[in-house]
Amino acid sequence: MDKSPRHGEWVKLKHGDREVNCFITYPEVKDKATAVVVIHEIYGLTDWARNVTDELAEAGYIAIAPDLLSTTNGGTDELIKSGGNVGKAIQSLPPTRSPPT
Repeated sequence: MDKSPRHGEWVKLKHGDREVNCFITYPEVKDKATAVVVIHEIYGLTDWARNVTDELAEAGYIAIAPDLLSTTNGGTDELIKSGGNVGKAIQSLPPTRSPPT
């Protein structure tokens, strides 16, 4: 990702009192672009998932990857740094929990 010519950044999406961290990568186009939502696998929003956003941006899409664990224990990165079990954190989310729309 560090060598990618495309622009990727972290943003916070808010809905009511909830906030979700998202990684967005933008294509290098002057016109409007279609947006695609990348849903990460059970391991959380890893480098692999962020690389997928870069590949989609290379194809001309705005790629938005919400960290569905961003409201749980500091998100994927914090869980990994602290040695937490990302899979268990995802399994513990209530079924009604969803990212803001």
